[in-house]
Amino acid sequence: MVHVSFVLFPGFPMLAYALGCAVLDTANRLSPEPLFTYDMRIPGHQPVRACNSALVEPGCPNWDAAETVDLVLVLCGDTVPARIPNGFQAFLSRIEAAGGRLGGVATGTLILAQIGWLNGRQAVLSRSPDAADDRQFPAIEVLDRPYALDDRRLTVAGGTAIGEALCAWVAKAASPALAQEVARRLASGKLATPQSPTCRARRHPRGRGPRRSDHRRDGGAHARPSRNATCADRLGRKPWHEPQGAARAL
Repeated sequence: MVHVSFVLFPGFPMLAYALGCAVLDTANRLSPEPLFTYDMRIPGHQPVRACNSALVEPGCPNWDAAETVDLVLVLCGDTVPARIPNGFQAFLSRIEAAGGRLGGVATGTLILAQIGWLNGRQAVLSRSPDAADDRQFPAIEVLDRPYALDDRRLTVAGGTAIGEALCAWVAKAASPALAQEVARRLASGKLATPQSPTCRARRHPRGRGPRRSDHRRDGGAHARPSRNATCADRLGRKPWHEPQGAARAL
């Protein structure tokens, strides 16, 4: 399955996070088999407050299993931290090295820009309301649109734009037909109830269990498919298509 990791900085937009989870859950509900899993991580691995003051516990207590992440989405509040944690930066580097896609939502886009992950690319940058935040990023072609999606990046302005952005990503990762149906459910408000995030950290104790590198070499059942494969390719079946007759209810 394709895995998404949400990284939540203090003051992150709860609406965008909840809507992102609901899009993935709706795509899973519409498919014969689940296509997506996701987890939630917090820098410092301590509870963090969202923009609405809700206290959120970290779903994963570490930065492990970066090689399993196909898309990471960084969400941040109005105040972008002056210092970006080293562990988080290393997590992004490992995802990039494994072929995953780096993404930012709202001022999470500024975090990616600040540490150089958007240089040489087109991207949406969501500025902080702080008037003092006037940093310029000449190496980035800044776009004035709800989101920007390319082969290795996804940047989103914030708010409800994450719904449209993730539908565009689902079209690439799974199928345009599934993305279109998820978008229709999104427009009608008929989204699935978000499920609990699943931490994909390694469960094998040190020295026990199979290593991913062994499976990659011998082509075993757990070998990681190509990043260019769609979800249907990874599951070894035909892509999702709109069912005949009335659409399935959630």
